[in-house]
Amino acid sequence: MKYLTNFRIIRFEYPFPTEELTVRIWDKMDETETKWAIQLTLKGINDTGDSPMGSWDIFFLDDKLQEKIEEVLKKYDVPYKTDDHGNKLLDDLEYFSKEFLEKLDSYLGENLTIDDILDRILEVGYENITVFEKYYLGNNIEIKEKK
Repeated sequence: MKYLTNFRIIRFEYPFPTEELTVRIWDKMDETETKWAIQLTLKGINDTGDSPMGSWDIFFLDDKLQEKIEEVLKKYDVPYKTDDHGNKLLDDLEYFSKEFLEKLDSYLGENLTIDDILDRILEVGYENITVFEKYYLGNNIEIKEKK
């Protein structure tokens, strides 16, 4: 359960549209990188889109995955900025797509229980549990599913 303390929701922003990102990265990747990127896209908890300033990807990830993503971006000389958007789970849910939230809810439902979170609150205090634990507790996924 404590492993969630290493997870974040990070938004990678790029100063150009998605099509250019495809040309800069996807078209240049070798077979191993392409397989990894496809797995990440299909099985990971992520989203992508265009914005007035360029394009973006958002990932639910740990340090190891973030390092791997940044490695690929640097290898292909892709400029990017990152921002932690985990707190938006608590105060700006509309920020996330329905699909992203469904994948995250599913993952948290498989990896957290209300009892585990209550134990953690007793151990470290409510203010010190992760944003994901607070989000899960607020949604009470287990209780909703029993109705």
